[in-house]
Amino acid sequence: MADDRWDRLAKELSADAQLVVVRASSGQGKTSLLRSWASCLPRSVVIWPDTTPPPTSAASFWMRAITLLHSRGLVSDEFLYRTTAEASQADDAVLTGLGEAISIIDDQPVLVIDDLQALVDQSLYQQAVDDIVRLIDRAPQVKIVVSESDTSAIDSVQTAHIRRVDIRSHDLPTSGATVGALQEIRDPNLLKHLCITALPPSVDRHLAVILTGNERSAELLDDFERLGLGSWVKNELQHASFEYRGAIRREALSFLRRQWSEDWRAASRELARWYLAHGHPELALEYAIDGEEIDLVGHIALRAFPLSMRLAELTLDRIAALPIGRVKENALLSMWMGIQIELSPRSHLNSEEFFRAAIDAARVRPRGLSDTERLLFVGIEAYALRRTGEARRSAAAAMRFHARAITSMAADGSDPDLDHAFAHFTYQACVSLMYGDQHAKAMELLTASERFCHTRGIAYGRNSAIAARSYLEAIAGRTHDSEALAVRVSDEDWPRVWRGGNIKTYFLLSAIVRAAHRADFVALRNAVEDFRPTAGTTEHWDIFLTGEVLLLLAEGNTGAARVRFETTVRSNVDAMIHPGILRRLTTLRRVLTLVGERPIMVPQTAARDSEYPINLALRAAFDLDRRRIAAASEKLGRATVYARTPVEQHLAFTMLARLGIARQDMESVRSAASHLHVLLQEHGLRIGFTLLSVEEKESVLATTTNAGPLAEAFAALRPFKDQSTSFADLALTPKQLTIITQLARHGDRQKVAQELYLSPATVKAHLRTIYKKLDAHSQAEAIFKAAAAGLIVEQTFSER
Repeated sequence: MADDRWDRLAKELSADAQLVVVRASSGQGKTSLLRSWASCLPRSVVIWPDTTPPPTSAASFWMRAITLLHSRGLVSDEFLYRTTAEASQADDAVLTGLGEAISIIDDQPVLVIDDLQALVDQSLYQQAVDDIVRLIDRAPQVKIVVSESDTSAIDSVQTAHIRRVDIRSHDLPTSGATVGALQEIRDPNLLKHLCITALPPSVDRHLAVILTGNERSAELLDDFERLGLGSWVKNELQHASFEYRGAIRREALSFLRRQWSEDWRAASRELARWYLAHGHPELALEYAIDGEEIDLVGHIALRAFPLSMRLAELTLDRIAALPIGRVKENALLSMWMGIQIELSPRSHLNSEEFFRAAIDAARVRPRGLSDTERLLFVGIEAYALRRTGEARRSAAAAMRFHARAITSMAADGSDPDLDHAFAHFTYQACVSLMYGDQHAKAMELLTASERFCHTRGIAYGRNSAIAARSYLEAIAGRTHDSEALAVRVSDEDWPRVWRGGNIKTYFLLSAIVRAAHRADFVALRNAVEDFRPTAGTTEHWDIFLTGEVLLLLAEGNTGAARVRFETTVRSNVDAMIHPGILRRLTTLRRVLTLVGERPIMVPQTAARDSEYPINLALRAAFDLDRRRIAAASEKLGRATVYARTPVEQHLAFTMLARLGIARQDMESVRSAASHLHVLLQEHGLRIGFTLLSVEEKESVLATTTNAGPLAEAFAALRPFKDQSTSFADLALTPKQLTIITQLARHGDRQKVAQELYLSPATVKAHLRTIYKKLDAHSQAEAIFKAAAAGLIVEQTFSER
């Protein structure tokens, strides 16, 4: 009778149904039935996500299915990393990823959801049920088998378009053991053996011996099968593993944690090593955390890159629950904790404290490390130093990393198990070099990293290196080379998002810089808008600010440009400001000065500003505006000596042309024009032309025989000065800006007075001055004109 019932069930399960619901009370053998059926399926891929421990969200459950496919080689590393990255930004990303993964499987995909209903709350299960219907819509070829202990939300879902089969309690063959069967095992050693071997989702004979240290483990598993506690199941390669029934396994794991906690931790450590040795570092990491051996967790985390950088908040809580002193002794875990605390703040934990612990731990090299591991510790030190704002020390550590990494990549001497971690910290070392203004070294290392990642099949690392190279080429003014690199980025293989920011930061920044150097203000506006969603999560706020300021200058809103500059600088004055940022802020401030504004000083001055060709050229322009010819000549002499990059040369020669005009030295003007023509043709550089007056442009063109390209560029750009709406003279003071902004927000003078702790008479006096400066005759007109001029901004500051 049981055999007949099994035959009927096998036919029902194997029928042409997209959704099969197996419903029976706990202990009736649903899991055993499904395991036996799944092991006999021809040409099928069975996806059976583990439900222990219970998932904390529907997305985390579906992520287990994707991880399972990855561990079996059915989806690529790139696919797994992309889906993991997108999951932090969009709730639907994991289900979408699972649908994509299922759709590319050649054989029949079968997804088994075993008694999830009994383990999670009703709202989570409702979400999972809704997702099941959406998954079938997206991947119609999938068969989803759901086992439940009771009626559920799945009965109320509209599934008229889905082929569904229901299997009830009376349809199931009778099974042996029931929930509570563990209490009938009187031998404590036998019970402990059972609980330990239930720790992994399935256990073969060899692993059972490793976990228990008992050579008779296989015989005992046979005994457990006879008792109905589980069954032996063969995979597609006919390798047999023992799988406990779902309810039995959950009961065993609960008992193991309560009764034999130290044995649970020891078995978890053994299981972590076993999974790592068998090529499943993501599973190994989870068991290592349960094992509470910090060094083992760190060792595996390096080999689980980049997944170990994007673990769920639940994992953060688990690591935070470990002895914090021991966590701080591990460089990688300290760094990881610092990052996660910044992304998900904890009131009792301080991110900088962990970054500094990472710096200290990285300098203490444990014995037995490979050459690659020792190099990664240098990379961790450089990264953690940068996160604490120590850009110069970070760059110095990155220089040490650079020298050894270049040698290692040239000799192909890195540890293959650490390829992803090596690619990650190589990229981060390049970022530290860029922040430290070591652009040549950064470019060399990025070029080597691109080749390394291409050879090792790390597409996201390759694309990140190409994007950063594109940015460096743009900063140097080699805009055509920058654009060519940007075109090489493969969007389909590149994670579109990164938790806490956009992984395409340098790709987007390079577009801003290219458009700025070309003085292509239409392209610049588009690039600024593309970057805007990322602007709040990046350290490159100065590039975004430069784009905004140049756009305002191109519109003639010099006063608004100054306000935007001052507001942004003041709001970031307490932030980590790296040498490159300081230099670019100084450059931007000098441009504003040249158009008649008097912006605030930047917080610090770049150490080598006196040798920076662009700032020397802009200071010379300031001298020329005041007819200080000798001073301008001295600065431009130094600028031409120090200029190495095309954009440095472009600005130096632009000001040399002005100097020649001021001296009436047409030969030097002709020479400068010749260089400007070459730089325009080879690199598309035009930004310096916005600092030439109409008369100066005419003088330059009069000296050259091939004026066509320069004439076209000159005609397309109006000088920043000449098109200014002259808010330099009418610019509002910080206090007046605050008052007009508050007035625009509240529309009531009394409210403005209350908000700013001023008397109504004081507010009225300020408004009279504002009206006069803006040539306004009413409150509404003043607000309109201030807004049109860009003087009302989202964030204001008070006088200091």
